[in-house]
Amino acid sequence: VRTIVTPGVACNRKNTRERDNKTFQATKEMHMTPEQQSQLRIQTLQYAECCKTTAKLRRDMMHWKKNHPHEEDKENPAGKSSLSSGKKRWTPTPSQLQRMEELFDQGEIITTKDKVHQLLQELQHYGPVTATNIANWFQNKKSRTRRRLLKLHQEGTQDNQ
Repeated sequence: VRTIVTPGVACNRKNTRERDNKTFQATKEMHMTPEQQSQLRIQTLQYAECCKTTAKLRRDMMHWKKNHPHEEDKENPAGKSSLSSGKKRWTPTPSQLQRMEELFDQGEIITTKDKVHQLLQELQHYGPVTATNIANWFQNKKSRTRRRLLKLHQEGTQDNQ
């Protein structure tokens, strides 16, 4: 039994025939002419064929991505996705993360453009990254650390009361 994928619905050919028959019965109740019924049947079959083609393309694309995991990064080194969904999130490599953590733990404040670009040159050796990625990472890290410390301080204050 082959599976035909339609948006939001997976069904086999038997279910598709049953659905087509139900559609046909419903068209009789709507008083469609035989020509209209025939046209509807043709359109339904065309739609099913489009769904099969779309499913095959998606499978092929997923297979390709699985076998070429870094191809998209080479095409879009700045981390921008070629998909219509917009930007792809940047995930630092373990080496990039380790280096940024080291600098943060040493108290390095990477806020000036010069410092960001200097670090950018270093981190680009480990993988794709932009100056914005670095500045945002340090800003987010500082904010998270501040929140964590505030929460610990509040918990400590409540314990003493």
